Amino acid sequence: MKELISLGAYLVEKYKRRKRRREIARERKIFAEESSVCLRCEAEIGEEPLYRSFRICPLCGFHHSLSAWERIKLLADPLTFREIEFPPPHAPSSAALSYPERLREARERTGLDEAVIVGTCAIGGNPAILFVFDFGFLGGSIGVEAGERLAFAFELGARRKLPVVGAISSLGVRIEESPLSLAQMGKIVAAREKLSRSGMPFISVLCNPVCGEALGGLGFLGDFVIAEPGALVSFSPPGAEEGEFGTAEFQFKRGMIDQIVPRSRLRLLLSLLLSLLKARPPLRGGEMRAPLYTPPPHSLSEILKFTYREDRPSLRDFLPYLVQSFIELHGDRSGGDERYFTCGLAEFGEIPVVVVGEERREEGAFARGLLKARRALEIARKFRLPVVIFIDSRPDASFSEEEESKGLGYLVGEISRCLSDLPAPVITVILGEGRTEELLSFGIADRILMLENAVLTAFSPERAAYIFFEDGMKAPEIAQAFRLTARESKEFQIADVVIPEPEGGAHADPAETALTLRRYLLAELHRLGAISPKKLQKMRYRKLQSLGFHRPLSEIAVLRQTSKLQALLREGVAGLRLIYSLKPPKRSA
Repeated sequence: MKELISLGAYLVEKYKRRKRRREIARERKIFAEESSVCLRCEAEIGEEPLYRSFRICPLCGFHHSLSAWERIKLLADPLTFREIEFPPPHAPSSAALSYPERLREARERTGLDEAVIVGTCAIGGNPAILFVFDFGFLGGSIGVEAGERLAFAFELGARRKLPVVGAISSLGVRIEESPLSLAQMGKIVAAREKLSRSGMPFISVLCNPVCGEALGGLGFLGDFVIAEPGALVSFSPPGAEEGEFGTAEFQFKRGMIDQIVPRSRLRLLLSLLLSLLKARPPLRGGEMRAPLYTPPPHSLSEILKFTYREDRPSLRDFLPYLVQSFIELHGDRSGGDERYFTCGLAEFGEIPVVVVGEERREEGAFARGLLKARRALEIARKFRLPVVIFIDSRPDASFSEEEESKGLGYLVGEISRCLSDLPAPVITVILGEGRTEELLSFGIADRILMLENAVLTAFSPERAAYIFFEDGMKAPEIAQAFRLTARESKEFQIADVVIPEPEGGAHADPAETALTLRRYLLAELHRLGAISPKKLQKMRYRKLQSLGFHRPLSEIAVLRQTSKLQALLREGVAGLRLIYSLKPPKRSA
């Protein structure tokens, strides 16, 4: 009987909350129409479509606050959000700072029973778990009940194999419930790791403000971190300091945020991210083929005229022609965002890939760029995405004491280790010059492609000059002896494919070069995508072991005949299976 009475009281309270929620929505709509002045620039914006739809000032770009349900309406596809019902919250155990009265007043004012709403929805047609904070509920603070809901959201995502998207606006843990509220952060982090082990992404959206434990224990734990412009993002809330200290822009410049996106384009970005990360069936090999090309035997001096041209296209020139969509990843999560390296998620002919590439026209530190590249490779490993690496070294690249102090040698080895057992296809493309450090870092690949006028510098001329002559000034004189053309690299089995360039070089027609490169890349992605991860790792290992090992001609002939025999046997078995499947079933007597 007591259970029935409790259930009835809960249902009555639930009905009252929903009724109060509708009243609050009407009140907020009337208030928004009446208060038509921007809080930053004080302009009249009440009739502006951008303000009415997204609460954004069209003049200064200021993002006004939203309730949790208003934010859900902007993020989730229409009529797809289904709120997850939780048991009624327990009565507060602490009476400090008039906490029971303040909690009751917050519930009455917002129509919510806690600071977090959790539910399932679709974003751009992609199913996801969505949790949203309401800053109007005690500053979005995380108490025991809110912590339980956040942990449940991650556990549900792991169980149902769904990505989790979180819109966070919080000042941290709820002081009135400490230390229990602080203990909830450990529970949230553990549940988030459970989601990570299941191979599902967590995308965090930092709204205004995100501070304290909510930032360190939740906001920055996202695989991808997105922020609204001008949002306060700081572990310790700043005081009266002026400028961008403690803002999303401040964190973006220091490599802690991937994208700063206006509210009006947020759903589109989330939809694209989720579609790139969703599970897809394995590709079938042989669907696309690219013609084999053998470059004419030009001299090294003739090729270098094209390799070192200032107007030779770089990765950023090629990307618009190579991919349908590209989401750049910013930051190495250790205080920097090296522009010398471009990393991101891209779509090659409906195949999602991770792109890592050098941008030779940008100044920067190679070691810091390797940190950024390592993060991109970790994303590829976690979500089993193919990796396409573009090598294009600066001719004047050199390493200073600062580079060494950032752990250059360790990072080069770490990138090599990561690529050696990556459970996804790895393709390296050499656009211009590939120097020793790039080859050592990114040379471990299933397939290596070279543009026709690209070259490999197999050994640093500066180091060679110091070893042989003890004079680094003689590096230009002996550099010719350590460079390999694309044709020579293929003969040495270092490069697998040489990609033709237009007559006159890649700079003569960058679009044609990019489209040719795209055709070759798609063919390789389809071929490698049909191979299981374990078999791919074994093939990569064998390829590395065979480099520099020359078999006798007789052994090569035997291997060729064996491979032909195996192909014939496979065709024969497939034919027998087909004939057997076409046979009519035996009739029973």
